[in-house]
Amino acid sequence: MKIRTQKLILLLVIVGLILLVAGCDKKADATEIQHDITNSVKSFKTAVQAYDVNNMLRFLVQDISFQLTISEGNSFYIKDYTILKNELEEDQAKQLHWRQAPPEGHGYVLIMELGTIIFSNISASGAIATIPFTVKEQVQDPQIPQTVTDAGQIACEMVRLQGTWRCQKMTIIYYALKKSWIMKSCW
Repeated sequence: MKIRTQKLILLLVIVGLILLVAGCDKKADATEIQHDITNSVKSFKTAVQAYDVNNMLRFLVQDISFQLTISEGNSFYIKDYTILKNELEEDQAKQLHWRQAPPEGHGYVLIMELGTIIFSNISASGAIATIPFTVKEQVQDPQIPQTVTDAGQIACEMVRLQGTWRCQKMTIIYYALKKSWIMKSCW
């Protein structure tokens, strides 16, 4: 009887150690997942600032499962991947023209500042990343100083597809700001 009790205790200790090690691996995995998603979000931010359509779209799940919801005040609208892709591509020439230095363009600069990313529902295949943001814009010609034009938060439902983190659902909530005429008159 003593040998069976010792074997049972040894088995319980081994199982406990395995569970402890497995728990540590999950923490390491969560840290790695957060790091990878943070890098993906930063790449998206860089693409938005440069109006790099290919890299903006590379951040997204590129099929019918993607959904963008934009909320401003009491109104909201939803776009699927195809609609968003078409809108970005249609606006690309104008956006890139505005970003060129004068006299070819207008020297438009968009700066997107991101706050601390809050992660939730982290797993090996998905996570939610909520990111506060501020958008600042300025123009050289006509000269318009840097002004905060938008602020809010973006919630990205991220999924891992073929080893790459992509946003499957994006919800952008704009906070009410005293809107400046600065950039709205440029478009």
